[in-house]
Amino acid sequence: MDEIIVGIDFGTKRIGVALSTTNLLPASPITTIHRSKRQGHDISELIRIAGNHRATAFVIGLPLLKDGSTGKMANLAGEFTRALIKVSPIPVYTVDESFSSAFADEDLFSRGFSSERVTKLRDATAACHIIDAWRKATESQNSAE
Repeated sequence: MDEIIVGIDFGTKRIGVALSTTNLLPASPITTIHRSKRQGHDISELIRIAGNHRATAFVIGLPLLKDGSTGKMANLAGEFTRALIKVSPIPVYTVDESFSSAFADEDLFSRGFSSERVTKLRDATAACHIIDAWRKATESQNSAE
């Protein structure tokens, strides 16, 4: 049975959300959540989305620095991840998402979207790239075992 994964591109202003199944179908951007002043509200919204889609896991991108260490954004994403783990009814995974927004921009521009449209779709499309990065990391880990 295929599992449904919710990809999350965490940001201080917006959270991009994508969905995919574990059967390797391409991930699909589904929404962008405009950040609330209350972190609990944003987490509740993600749990609601996961429930509506019968998701079996969250994958959150951590924007690591080039040397693999954490910077300000990765630390903020880590805090958000820990808060989500405390209340999530499904597992929460993380993956290095360095350059996911750049990959999203490249993907969207290559399909002919305008700058305005790219800005609107960037976060949810980056969440698709986060799911892809998690799949690759999981496959690499499984093949090494």
